[in-house]
Amino acid sequence: MTQSHDSTHSLEQLGWRQCSIIEGKDVPGLDDSVSNYADDDIFIVLPYSCAVVQMDFSKEPFVEIFRVRRAEKKNKGWQFGREPRWLQVEIEDGGRAVYVNGTIHDRFFVGHELFLNKQPNPHLTLSSEQSVVIRNWVAKRYIRHAFPTEFNKRAGSVLRKLRDKLKGDVDIEGLLGVYIDIDPCDSEQEEGDAYDVDVFFLVEEASLTSASLNDVKTEFEGQLRDCEGIYVSNVELRSETDMLLSEYKRLVRVDDYDFISYRDDHGSPEFG
Repeated sequence: MTQSHDSTHSLEQLGWRQCSIIEGKDVPGLDDSVSNYADDDIFIVLPYSCAVVQMDFSKEPFVEIFRVRRAEKKNKGWQFGREPRWLQVEIEDGGRAVYVNGTIHDRFFVGHELFLNKQPNPHLTLSSEQSVVIRNWVAKRYIRHAFPTEFNKRAGSVLRKLRDKLKGDVDIEGLLGVYIDIDPCDSEQEEGDAYDVDVFFLVEEASLTSASLNDVKTEFEGQLRDCEGIYVSNVELRSETDMLLSEYKRLVRVDDYDFISYRDDHGSPEFG
């Protein structure tokens, strides 16, 4: 049965959307669902917008919110989803850019009715790019792929070297992601049995001839081929226009490199 509400305006009219922002002081009653919060704690609305503005609360009785707090300094290690448990994003606070930090465990379900007759804080906003970072970071809590432990023992150090190289000063303009296919992908190989590996550096068409990216690929391939118990079938730069849907379905994006997609057009982190 549809629940009725004593509300002058709909939630949509009030401006609520995914990634709308409130402070603790903006919504009385949060203490029923959120423990030990301060008036200046910042809460970001997580569900997709259709769920947020749903006025039939029998269908959507709760809204999930993510608490963040203003940071004293920038922490690159927590930006762009690099760290699975901590995140730093940039918000606009009264026209001034500030960093905020949050942990994946600081998410709360609050009663949908708390948002009736209230509006998001007009002085606190997220860019569309930072909203994507938050959505993907939360989603990866549930969809992140785990490689076999034995594979990580054999090749993990090489993957970490690649990660560190891509996070450094190397020119990676045009690199969209790193994808890997492991066979077998979900079992532990015994000693003497190898993992068969294909790796694709997915790039923009114009970057196929990038000397920097080809050097990264060549160095990584050599290191991977030196790993005991790893048989390298193929390592290549692949244009996004040439990647087949059937290939996408079997490939796993290496999550440690997801920050690549959130860099600006010049290949450097968006916020310096």
